[in-house]
Amino acid sequence: MRAGETWMIRTDDGETAATVALDSFSDPQLWVPSEQAEPAMYLHRLIVRRKYAGLGDDIIDWACRRAGQLGNHWVRIDVWTDNVGLHRYYEERGFKHVRTLDLDYPSGALFQRPATDWREQTDSDALAQQPQALPTRRGRFENLQRTLWPVPSEAVI
Repeated sequence: MRAGETWMIRTDDGETAATVALDSFSDPQLWVPSEQAEPAMYLHRLIVRRKYAGLGDDIIDWACRRAGQLGNHWVRIDVWTDNVGLHRYYEERGFKHVRTLDLDYPSGALFQRPATDWREQTDSDALAQQPQALPTRRGRFENLQRTLWPVPSEAVI
């Protein structure tokens, strides 16, 4: 997987509903060497337009499956230390608080969630080459293509 792989979720009329980045970069300021040695992927820039609130749940589930398909054990995220509402959001979606760091950088609350068992998944090589279906659990997203489109370069966004 490329570092900084970015995905977009679009509506049928091409409107971007959400974006997410998932990569294998482990920031050494945040994650200790023993954690960095574990197979993990890192969730970044999960942004959902307000009118698609709730879609983040499906994206997180997708990211955990994708990480598992690529042989990882964990999906990790760092969150601003003072955004307790966002801490709660991730905890309610299966992430466990690892620790909170006191840094000059605001994003020091660390969380992780187990990746989905990769043995239950399909061929990961094909996944990096094509759009992926995003199964949704809510009828209110009927107008979404339910597809995550790879973005070739972050400069595109």
